[in-house]
Amino acid sequence: MVYSVKDALRNEGRSYEICEEIAMEPLEYIGTINFVTPVQVKGTYSCIGEGIEAAGTITALLGMECDLCAQSFQMPMQLDFSEQFLLNGTDDQDYYPISDDQTIDILPLVQDNIISNIPLERLCKEDCKGICPYCGVNKNFSTCLCTPPEKGNPFSVLRKLVD
Repeated sequence: MVYSVKDALRNEGRSYEICEEIAMEPLEYIGTINFVTPVQVKGTYSCIGEGIEAAGTITALLGMECDLCAQSFQMPMQLDFSEQFLLNGTDDQDYYPISDDQTIDILPLVQDNIISNIPLERLCKEDCKGICPYCGVNKNFSTCLCTPPEKGNPFSVLRKLVD
């Protein structure tokens, strides 16, 4: 999603609208992140000295797999963003580039903001019980009758001293 910022660079302080619906490809970030619906991006951009500031809201419905039970689930996401674009020639990774033809691409901004707001532990629900490591049953739907094997306690020989 590319926007020409020629007018904005000549009219400091004037705001221009961002309104996009982006059909995103799945992202790979500690597993696959699918986009159930198109991502909505609404906001504005304006000139701030030698660059452009873009601010607004990103709304998405993500499809992921639970880390504990491996069930697919959907996670709604709505987040605010405020990012800056600078003219080419900067190596600062805190900013996005303005291309030589005076355009900005908001797709990397959208991807970066979504990825940075995905929880590291993806759970289908807060109290997910996961999968039994012995029989493989999903403990959210069935009661597991397994009894974990007893582990040998290296300190059990010390009990004999107390008895």
